[in-house]
Amino acid sequence: MMLLNILVEIINVFKEKRMIFKKKNEFGVLSSDRIKEFEAKYNFHLPEAYTNMLLNSNGGFLKKNIFKNNESTEEYYLFVLYGLDTMKSIFNLENKIEIFKERIPKPSIYLPIGDDHGGNLFLLNLINKKIYFWDHNTGYKREKKLEFVAESLNYFLSNLELSISKLDKKPNVIIKDGKFIID
Repeated sequence: MMLLNILVEIINVFKEKRMIFKKKNEFGVLSSDRIKEFEAKYNFHLPEAYTNMLLNSNGGFLKKNIFKNNESTEEYYLFVLYGLDTMKSIFNLENKIEIFKERIPKPSIYLPIGDDHGGNLFLLNLINKKIYFWDHNTGYKREKKLEFVAESLNYFLSNLELSISKLDKKPNVIIKDGKFIID
C-alpha cells in the first residue's frame, strides 16, 4: 500500500495542481500522434514518464531547478527541459538530437532532454530510464564520462529544489565613498 502511495505521488508531479513548470505548455501543445511521429523518425520508444511530460507540458522552464544527488555531493542545475516543435530551436528536442548525435555516446540510447545553460546536457537512457549528466568538456563520445544523476525522470523532477544562489537574489547596492558596491 505504501508503494502505491509513493507511485501516486510521483505521478502527481505531472498534474496541473503541482505543476513544476513556470508556464504550462510554454513551448506549445503536443498530441500523442506527434510524439509517435517523433518516435518513428528516430526509431525508438520513449519511456511513459517522458511521454507524459511532453503531453502535459512539452518541456519548458522549471519553477525548481536544482537537483542534489544523494549518492554524491553533486548539485545539478537544470535550466530547461526540451520540447518538440518549439518556436526557438535552442529548446527543440529534435534540434538537440541533430546537434549532439556525433558528440554524445550512443545517441540511439541516450536522449538529450535538457541542459544546464552551459552546454552540458541531461540525458535520458531509453533502456534503463535513468537520468545522466553529460559534461560537454570531458564527455565527448565517452559513455564512462556520463555522471549518474537519478533513477528515473519522475524521481529527478519530483526532487528538484529551488535555487538559492546569489544569482537568484537581487543584489544589494551600497554607495560608499562615492563608489557603488554590489554586495
